[in-house]
Amino acid sequence: MKKMLSILALCVTLISPSATALKVGVVDLQQAIQATKKGKSAKSKLERDFKKQKDGFDQEDQTFKKEVADFQKKSAVLSADARKKKEVELQRRRFAWQQKVQQAQLKINQEEAKLTAPILKGLR
Repeated sequence: MKKMLSILALCVTLISPSATALKVGVVDLQQAIQATKKGKSAKSKLERDFKKQKDGFDQEDQTFKKEVADFQKKSAVLSADARKKKEVELQRRRFAWQQKVQQAQLKINQEEAKLTAPILKGLR
């Protein structure tokens, strides 16, 4: 038993110094990228591109909402067939718009990755 305790004590003393010497650092990559001149330039370019696209999408969305409101007002006087056709058309257009927004977001994400990759290499 004494032999076992002495081995355990020896193991603890050998492990303890190396465990306290271990230091872990955490780096916020977004903050590190934005702290560089290239990172700030890339961020401003992405923001400009995003704003331009967002403005266009917002305008399309407003136009679509007006058309939907118009349809809802006129739907009572439309025949069932005409109402169904218009509903299908509006649904198709909404779906196409959503696809367009998703493609634009994907493109922005790819552009961000392309612009930040060289900066990340430089930070490492």
